[in-house]
Amino acid sequence: MACEDTPEGTTLKCLELSDAELLASPIALPCGRVVPNRFLQVAMYEHLGGLFGGPPNRYHNALYSKWAPGGWGMIITGNFQVSPYHLSLGRDIIIPSISLENLAPFKVLVSSMRGCQGFEGKGDGKNGPLCIVQLSHTGRQSPRIIGGRLGTTRRPAAPSSRRLGEDTAEGFIAKFAYALGFQIPHALEEEEVKDVIEEFLRGAKFVHEAGFDGVQLHAAHGYLISQFLSPKLNNRNDSYGDRLLLLQQIIIRIRQELPSNFIIGVKLNAGDYTAGDMTEDEAMGHIRRLCGLSLDFIEISGGNYENPLFSRLSPREAFFAPFSRKVIQEISTITQKPLILLTGGLRTPLQLSGAILNNHADLLGIGRLSILCPDLPRQLSPASFDTLEAYRHITFPDSNLHAPRWIPKLAGAGVGVAWYTVGLRSLAEGKPLDMRMGTLGSVFWMWAWIGPNRSRMFVQLMMASIIPLIVLVVMWLYRQF
Repeated sequence: MACEDTPEGTTLKCLELSDAELLASPIALPCGRVVPNRFLQVAMYEHLGGLFGGPPNRYHNALYSKWAPGGWGMIITGNFQVSPYHLSLGRDIIIPSISLENLAPFKVLVSSMRGCQGFEGKGDGKNGPLCIVQLSHTGRQSPRIIGGRLGTTRRPAAPSSRRLGEDTAEGFIAKFAYALGFQIPHALEEEEVKDVIEEFLRGAKFVHEAGFDGVQLHAAHGYLISQFLSPKLNNRNDSYGDRLLLLQQIIIRIRQELPSNFIIGVKLNAGDYTAGDMTEDEAMGHIRRLCGLSLDFIEISGGNYENPLFSRLSPREAFFAPFSRKVIQEISTITQKPLILLTGGLRTPLQLSGAILNNHADLLGIGRLSILCPDLPRQLSPASFDTLEAYRHITFPDSNLHAPRWIPKLAGAGVGVAWYTVGLRSLAEGKPLDMRMGTLGSVFWMWAWIGPNRSRMFVQLMMASIIPLIVLVVMWLYRQF
């Protein structure tokens, strides 16, 4: 048997070689669908779409076909935007209206995710992973130029009219960067909030028609649903002053309109519940209400653009986040409860096995490591090693990229995202990852990309030149002052 030390005096059960079989074991979701194993390839922003968004393309298909034969129990896409006017970094997949023509490229993407014939996965498509779409609305974090509103008078939507970064304590340059990049948002009227609910419902219907198995609602990282959940940002006096109501109504509408075996998950932000603005009782009250909505799984994440914990937490801080432990304890006595998906900091075989054995999670979310090891579940399958010692000494690569402390939080989060975004592109193109690429190179090459839409070559060349220049200048100014 073998054990691994843990922080804060936490005691983990010792690992036996046979316990690795647990990671490969199936588990049923409340809706009745079965996840073939405990490994989930979780959502990451691909940045592979056409400029100002569009449908999935050959780059997306090539990327997901790399994960298809890797043995994942579930694959969750990057965020599909339900509003074309609220893009995140300009190359998002956008949910269009339902038509045979619009559905076609999404059906191709499903096939590539399942490893059907015709893609590099070369699987049979029958025993592949469950395919989930992450539905998202960026809200006030949708940037000025590349957020989808260029040439319009629209402003990004939010529960209240508070611009991103207006309360930052990072100094003048950081405030200037936020003001340059983000507009003062429009506080949604009650009827407009209902329109948002319908946008999410339309998105769920669309991906169901395309052949996906379910959706994950993005309620983390400071996006619109997360903004409604936040005591800091939701100062409304109407019914949506109940911070959970928007998410609750979206889930209810999807459950009413879609088949009972359609998977619904939620990605929650631990940062919204641990920033000191909400009591533990309030936080656990949200969890209890969510458990009563026939959810299939809840993913625990953290951070937003103002406070990007999701990019800066160390593995141990992320894995042993107090909020995650409290959630597990809170739902332990509930009969029909969603599965808990733990994401972040799971980098060794003992951490992965220990998370399941010690009831820290039901499912294991792997994000950035899946870029470095697309077939990680197969590498950790019981048939891949003969002894416990061999299992313990399996190692995985790491970019070792760390944002310098002088970079503002907004750009710092971007640096971490940038390296792996370039890595995703390399994976899609079948190129080796550049493990030596540094901070500035990551930011530059993320943006200096023409993309799949050659009909807008001039505009894309201009954007590919200007955006990295602006980012690098702001980073340089911040360092000087």
